Amino acid sequence: MVAGAILPWVSGIADLMGSFQQNLFQLSSSGQFTIDGVFGVALGAAAILLGPARLLLKARFWWWVASPAWPALGCALLLAADLPRADRIVNAINAQPAGDAWLGAGALVFGSGMVVASTSALVLWRFHSKLGL
Repeated sequence: MVAGAILPWVSGIADLMGSFQQNLFQLSSSGQFTIDGVFGVALGAAAILLGPARLLLKARFWWWVASPAWPALGCALLLAADLPRADRIVNAINAQPAGDAWLGAGALVFGSGMVVASTSALVLWRFHSKLGL
């Protein structure tokens, strides 16, 4: 998720702008800074830290609190808000006569991080007793 927030979500070529890329930090129609990039990096960092921390926790309450599913849920909400925004930017640029834009790999990598965090949470939930946790 951290890498997905930094990779380009929108890439393209526009007559007036030349080539451009916008990551989650710049995902606005004017290319200005957005706080969503900070949230994306924070969610990815939380998933990275919670995964190993969860293996060390023995108390059942803390085991659920430290689940990587929480950052994955936040990632899903961020994707639901920012993927349509990226699509609107692409469509606006493609509507221009000399514009050509496309969705970048950042959204795919960000969503893949969400899937990995969710899957790890489900696997640990399913097999925690067999793993001796």
